[in-house]
Amino acid sequence: MNYQIQVLKSAAGYYIGQVDEDGFPFSRLSASYFATRGAANDAMCVGFAPKASAENLQLLEDLITNNRLEVVAGKQLLKTP
Repeated sequence: MNYQIQVLKSAAGYYIGQVDEDGFPFSRLSASYFATRGAANDAMCVGFAPKASAENLQLLEDLITNNRLEVVAGKQLLKTP
């Protein structure tokens, strides 16, 4: 499973997550919702607090192991290509 990490939008606001191969939301990685798409994009570059739910723990570990996310100062940081 190699779903792209991106900014998504819901009724609650923008968040960092993944969509599946059909384009449907698969996961919410960020603990917070952001007021704007720009704020969520900025968080992907400088780091964001992860959503620490039971279902996310294995997913976050896999993303870190596969070098898709990097732990920096207690936050998850999206690695740049």
